[in-house]
Amino acid sequence: MSNFEVEKVFEEGDTNDVFLTGEGTVVKKFSRVSLPAVAISLAYMFTGYPRFFTRDNRMENEKEVRTKNQDHLDFPDIISAGEKFMEFEYIEGRSLKEKAENPDECEEMGKLLGNAMKGLQSENIFLVDYSLDNFIQAEEDLYHIDPEYAGFRNSKANRLMEILSLLFAFKILPPENYRNGLKGLESVRGRTSFLEMFLANSLALLYAVFLGSRAEFSNSVKNFKR
Repeated sequence: MSNFEVEKVFEEGDTNDVFLTGEGTVVKKFSRVSLPAVAISLAYMFTGYPRFFTRDNRMENEKEVRTKNQDHLDFPDIISAGEKFMEFEYIEGRSLKEKAENPDECEEMGKLLGNAMKGLQSENIFLVDYSLDNFIQAEEDLYHIDPEYAGFRNSKANRLMEILSLLFAFKILPPENYRNGLKGLESVRGRTSFLEMFLANSLALLYAVFLGSRAEFSNSVKNFKR
């Protein structure tokens, strides 16, 4: 890691260390155990289908997703890799987390993510992690910059976790933003089932209570019904 000149730190601490290099690339140092890995593993157990994520497994997922058809969603190219790190191209653009701050843009965002999900599922790619800050819009292209939790088996567990992750990402938004995002999503994939909504509500509340901000807790309570 000492060979990389650090220009800017993106993440540090409970998750992987991610930073911008002097070469204009992004380096991710994979932690042995990260908070998101634990949280997603617990969520799988919560739905009744255990799945666990080691460092090696997460790094292999990053590589495998890039061998698949990327017509439905782009992933930054891998430039180099070591035992515990990967170097990626840097994508300049606007994150969907920023887009989600404007309720007038949330319906379009819901459609965008719904179409990406449908396309990826047709290729047996299940991202599982639909955190909005993992999506970057660069002109006409949409990128996912953190697919280390992806699954490649068309299983009930992966299908369920994928929609729960996306619903969860919407549940912690302000109510109007959530409703518009859900409207866009359901215009693509149909009405969300009672079970999907119940589990998404439960996950959002658990997250908000133990890890989320006061605003996210308030939003998840207000968005509990639908």
